[in-house]
Amino acid sequence: MSLIAWSDERFAVGIESMDSQHRRLIDLINELSQDLANGRPTEGVARTLKGIVEYAQFHFDDEERLIADVSPRVFQEHRILHDHFRSHVLSLLQRLKKGGTVSAYELLNFLKDWLVTHIERDDKRLAEAVLAARPQPAPTDAAQN
Repeated sequence: MSLIAWSDERFAVGIESMDSQHRRLIDLINELSQDLANGRPTEGVARTLKGIVEYAQFHFDDEERLIADVSPRVFQEHRILHDHFRSHVLSLLQRLKKGGTVSAYELLNFLKDWLVTHIERDDKRLAEAVLAARPQPAPTDAAQN
């Protein structure tokens, strides 16, 4: 069973690259959930978590490129949200690398809650700004008749 189930109605923001990347992040979090449910050793969990961090960085960079020229204010706000995520997940990863423990519940709840809230609230707002700034196609003669 998936921890997070993709739903266009709930998660689609209207920009295919973002939606595709969000699907991948959800898949990675679901993979981590399965690793933990199956009792995968800490090293394997750390590898999966590192994969999430690396893919999230790629995704964050892409989002920030989309919004940087459109709305500097939204860009700065969004970057702060991304920095918070990176900082928290990297601290969990460091704890694992040092032989410490991270509660599976703590980890999965943070990832799930953060991503779901981020997509539904923050990324939809970002996508609206990006889409509003894109040139609108001129009406065609057929559409005018």
